[in-house]
Amino acid sequence: MIVHVGSFLDNASYVLDNYNIYEVNGVKSIELYHKCFDKSMYPFGWIAKTNDIIEPSDNIYFYIDTLFHHAFAHWVFESAIYLPLFKILKDKYPNIKIYSKEIKSYKKILCRAFDIDDTDITSVFIENSRVLFPTYQSFHIFLPHYTDSNDTVIDPKYKMYLNNFYNYFKKDNIIKDIDILYLPRGNKENFCGNDRVILIQDVLIEYISNLPNSMILNTDTMTNFNEQVDILRRSKIIVLDYGSSLNVNAFFAENSNIIVLNYDIHHEIQQILNHIYNLSQARNKIVFIKNSSTEGSNPIKVNIDISKVKYIIQKNLEEISLHNQENLS
Repeated sequence: MIVHVGSFLDNASYVLDNYNIYEVNGVKSIELYHKCFDKSMYPFGWIAKTNDIIEPSDNIYFYIDTLFHHAFAHWVFESAIYLPLFKILKDKYPNIKIYSKEIKSYKKILCRAFDIDDTDITSVFIENSRVLFPTYQSFHIFLPHYTDSNDTVIDPKYKMYLNNFYNYFKKDNIIKDIDILYLPRGNKENFCGNDRVILIQDVLIEYISNLPNSMILNTDTMTNFNEQVDILRRSKIIVLDYGSSLNVNAFFAENSNIIVLNYDIHHEIQQILNHIYNLSQARNKIVFIKNSSTEGSNPIKVNIDISKVKYIIQKNLEEISLHNQENLS
């Protein structure tokens, strides 16, 4: 969708929900246009409704942030999947920039993965500019009331964008040279509404560090998302936390045994998140270890039986060892 903004107050924002645009924070006038860009790559992308022409010299913003843009997995699956589309728009409109409500490091890192420069991301509007929205955006993918049981069909446009996003990182002939990878839960830019601490984390880091051919990857310090995806796909066993870590990292992993610390039902009750989880499960073997107890809030303290975690890790290592022996024989 292409939106012409007449005038607005500070931090003007827009909510796109089911193809309707809602005016927020002083937006005075909105005109909608649709235009076709690359039908071969995005056959559902845009439909012409008016004869309005956007000039390459116009000030244009690509607006992809949603209500929960400050939560990592939300931004990945509600916003970042449209970064390939921004690349197409950038070729056509050199002045276009991604507008973000708040600049976060993970937004910059994902943009860099698509060779989108930091200078192409801004949180400042220029008046009388044009704003482009994706024609379909999975808004509130984690909220049950947006996944009504009567609505059983996921829009094919969303599946297309999701598939293009995944394929951008796809590589052939991956060598599985890491036996076990642990992604400790980070604390950088966490969404405060469901932040938590894994109480056994330090013990688990020490345990896995002493296993042969193991790796500890602190995603808080990662600045190259392509490298993170590469490490995930090289790993035979991946140990991680549920939530954003599961949703994002499992989505990009391939042919790995994934051990999830703790359990959450979001991927079962919410339609699009369930679709994302099913894609991950089709590419990997995923097992959940339910927490022994939780306490407190912001952050929630999660306690998990370390002996159970070690047992499952050992069983997975034995399975991999047996598989390696069978391949050699």
